[in-house]
Amino acid sequence: PAGGGVTCQPQSACVCVSSGGGGEGGGGPSTAGKGEDEVLLASASFEEAEIRGALKKMACEAMREIVAATGERTDGRSTTQVRPISVEMAPLPPVVHGSVLFTRGETQALGTTTLGDSSMAQRYEDLEGEKRKRFYLQYAFPPFSVGEVGRVGSPRRG
Repeated sequence: PAGGGVTCQPQSACVCVSSGGGGEGGGGPSTAGKGEDEVLLASASFEEAEIRGALKKMACEAMREIVAATGERTDGRSTTQVRPISVEMAPLPPVVHGSVLFTRGETQALGTTTLGDSSMAQRYEDLEGEKRKRFYLQYAFPPFSVGEVGRVGSPRRG
C-alpha cells in the first residue's frame, strides 16, 4: 500500500511494507537484511479469526502504551482515579429478604438474599461425597447488560 503498512489477505502471506528504508524505490515489499524493512512471514496462511485476534492484541497493546505514556485513560480519568460507587439498599420489594443495587459508572450489579433453614441448602456431590452449601452466589452476565444483542438462555448452535 502507498505510504507503507502491513498487507494481509486471508490464506496468504503477510509482508511488512515500509515507506522508506532499504528496498529500491522504498515502499515496496523487501527482503530480510535491507534497511528497516523485513519479510515478516513468507508463504504462511492465516485464518480470519487469527488475523482478527492479532489485530485486537495490537490495539490493546497500543492503548496500554498510550495510557502508560500519558497517564490518562480513554474516559479522561487518571490511572489512579477510581469512579465513585453508589449503593442503593432495598431497591426490590420485601418479597426477597434483602436486596442491594451497586452502581459504578455505567456498570450495575443487583444482589438479592433469600433466607431459609438448613433444609434449603444447595446439595451437590464432589469426589468426597455429597455436600451442602448454605450460601451461593448466582451470577449472570446477559448480553444486554453491556449493550449487546444476543440470545439469553441455552448456548447457540455454531
